[in-house]
Amino acid sequence: MDQKLIDDFFNDFVDTEKVNLIKSTLGTIKKIDSIDFFEPNEQFKAYLEYKKKFDDSNSALQEIKKRAENKEIKAIHQLSISGSLLHKMINSALNSWISLGYKNEVEKIINN
Repeated sequence: MDQKLIDDFFNDFVDTEKVNLIKSTLGTIKKIDSIDFFEPNEQFKAYLEYKKKFDDSNSALQEIKKRAENKEIKAIHQLSISGSLLHKMINSALNSWISLGYKNEVEKIINN
């Protein structure tokens, strides 16, 4: 599991008590030489993996849309040809995130 992916996820939280609660629910915290290391469980690993796939798909579409709004001919052409396919890819990534990436279960833990 990519440690940067884990770190980026927790960077959005300001409440360290909440972060520790989430970490203890979605993995284990190991102390090595008085430094805490978080080891995510399989459910949270899947959540982050499928979230990244969704985010990447969504970012690709948003980038093309932004370029098309700026009147870049290549982006307008790409959007007109591939736009519906990109939307299907995003929907597929979201459905995978929900069904295989435990999206609802993990976010229930995060939002409590």
